[in-house]
Amino acid sequence: MTRSAGADAHGGGRTAQDACAVLVELGRALKGWSFYDAANPARAELLDRLLRVLRGETGRAGPLAVELRRGAFWLAGTEVAVGAGRLDDLARRADDRGVARLVFDAEVEAASLTRLLDLLLEAPGRVNAEGGFEAYFHAGRRRGISVNDADWRAELARLPIAESESALEQTLPSVPVSQQAGVDFASLSEPDPDDPADIDLLDELDPEPVRRAALRESAPPTLPALGPSPEPEREPEPEPVAPPAPIDEIGERLRELAECESDGRYREAARQLAFDAQSLVEQGRLDESHRIVLALAQQAGDDAKRSFAQRESARECLLQLARGAALGDLVRRACECDGDAGLAAISVLRELGVQAVPRLLDELDQQRSAERRERLAGILVAIGDEATPALAVAIQSGDARHRRLALQLAGEAQNPRLVPSLRDALLGGPDDVSREAAAALVKIGDVTALDALAEALESANGVIASCAAHALGGTGRVLAVAPLAAALDRALAAGQAAIARDFVRALGRLGRPEAGPVLVGLLERGGFFQRRKLREVKIAAVTALAHIPGSAADQALAKIARGSDAQLRQTALLASKRRARVAKDAPATPKDRPVG
Repeated sequence: MTRSAGADAHGGGRTAQDACAVLVELGRALKGWSFYDAANPARAELLDRLLRVLRGETGRAGPLAVELRRGAFWLAGTEVAVGAGRLDDLARRADDRGVARLVFDAEVEAASLTRLLDLLLEAPGRVNAEGGFEAYFHAGRRRGISVNDADWRAELARLPIAESESALEQTLPSVPVSQQAGVDFASLSEPDPDDPADIDLLDELDPEPVRRAALRESAPPTLPALGPSPEPEREPEPEPVAPPAPIDEIGERLRELAECESDGRYREAARQLAFDAQSLVEQGRLDESHRIVLALAQQAGDDAKRSFAQRESARECLLQLARGAALGDLVRRACECDGDAGLAAISVLRELGVQAVPRLLDELDQQRSAERRERLAGILVAIGDEATPALAVAIQSGDARHRRLALQLAGEAQNPRLVPSLRDALLGGPDDVSREAAAALVKIGDVTALDALAEALESANGVIASCAAHALGGTGRVLAVAPLAAALDRALAAGQAAIARDFVRALGRLGRPEAGPVLVGLLERGGFFQRRKLREVKIAAVTALAHIPGSAADQALAKIARGSDAQLRQTALLASKRRARVAKDAPATPKDRPVG
């Protein structure tokens, strides 16, 4: 047998994905062939689809030649594997039956495909016993498919005579010729050479060509019948052949991945998908690569169906794929798409976690739409603990814009794990960074956050201490009273009137009755503190008492209103009026406020 002339040494000059799509269709048809019986119409549909796919591909890129080596398909003459992990069943069946090479041409016919499918389902022992797959397949008129070293054209050229004799022997029964078809040859007369009807019969019986020619010349001519000549019969126009349906190769591969149960095969299939998706991204085919990203993300979180090893494989491939342009496309979809598409992209970003945070921060920094900024911030907050390391790095060493965004997001996330980074930013950052860090600590609000603010009250930098005092005052927590009172004592002892006023105002902002005794004690305070400075601090304390609930504050204000210092008296009267107005307008509240 001769080598296939239609085969391309480089596998037809096509990609592995092109060849894989055709073999996947062959494998699907083979599964259906094994399931449906010969009379089932579903077989015809499978065969028709396979035929259209093969003709479409070979018509587009020429003959498709594949080889079977080491239990897998390869583009002929290359080391390019085809459909790793996806065509194992088809490759195993072909290998068991001695198939080493297949070449499909554009002339492929349904009968050839039928024969191929039948033989792939035949028992290997029977196929090998009949002379091998190659001889078994090419025993009849098989067009468009060459197996192993055979060329279907060469095999077809050998068949006409032998095949015709074989067909004739199978058609005629084993009886004497004189009895065939019930004809009595003895009753027949010899052919009349003057009868035109017998001339054709003489052609077959008389071996002398000269005599046959003379008989034809002596025969009277046949005149045409009068009347209109009949119109020649027109051959029916062939029905237009519809182009082959487009192959959703990615969809098929994703379905196979979803149905895969073996951890090893799943890992190989997922890796191949991720590799192909990267190629799609490089070609700008982002919609197709996005389908793979969504599938990998979904299966990475599917602990109901996927084993731990399969989830880890899916996550590994997802992290490998979701970088650069693919990650940018994912962020864009999360910002711009509404409905299920946007939610799906957001879900993938949450699955990516820390890997997506820097890109989200960049997008948040560049985004001018308030709605999209809000959506991006929500994604970062929803990522949760996964985003903490990236936010901590941005707070401590990021550029000014990223640091500001990270400080705001730290407050929104309210994650106590960010307290150390916020503490460092509060104590050592510029003034605007300190204010943002203090605000974020207040939003976190746990004991570690309050401790960091209390530590900042002792800072020699008045701006930092003031920021911390203002933040603590806004917590409304009784835990803030003690550090503020201690900081006030230190400031009064050091003669720092300005920072002392900030501490007094913070005590008033707390609105806690526990802060009342601290402020009253300040009003009764004397000493060598300069009188003018002390009066300014006491005025601040009287104003702060207006926000302190309880009868002790009322009594202190009444006492000051009767005192000798006119400025303090006036301030006390205004504070009392404010308290009365607030009490009148305020709704009824429980008597006991929660402590904490």
